[in-house]
Amino acid sequence: MVNTVNNSIDGVTIANPIYDTVFKHFTHDAYFVQFARIKGKPRTLLEKMLSVFEQEYFIDEKNIVKKYTHPVDHEIIEEIINVLRNVAADPEEQRQIEQEWLAMKDEEGYEQALKALAEKDKILAEKDKTLVEERKAREKDKKTINKLEDEIVELRRLLDTKKQDKR
Repeated sequence: MVNTVNNSIDGVTIANPIYDTVFKHFTHDAYFVQFARIKGKPRTLLEKMLSVFEQEYFIDEKNIVKKYTHPVDHEIIEEIINVLRNVAADPEEQRQIEQEWLAMKDEEGYEQALKALAEKDKILAEKDKTLVEERKAREKDKKTINKLEDEIVELRRLLDTKKQDKR
């Protein structure tokens, strides 16, 4: 199966094996739009419709409210913009969108917290390993000290025995 790329603006069809590596896993036809390439004044109805959803038109920090700057010269585009304006103007819809935004932020914060906890767990595991190694070294040192103390006791006993034998 050979995938093709159709440029809807100039009508050129491109058969490109590079795209096969990306798209060969799709089990259906699909359309892909590169928003970064739709710049300037939209030329076709498709570009006009897609330009409504470009990220640069958000005017608030939560990416809810949009301001569309291109002239609206088609009823479908006007309808889409009106629906989006009504959604943004409706307090209940606005609350729902804000709740979704907050949930997304909470999820991002949760993921960051999980990453931080995983890093702390890793640090604690390393410290635990160090503590175990230090404990083993101390136990070895204690055994060595006990052995030396036993040798000292034995040497004193031998010394005392020699002193007694000389008397």
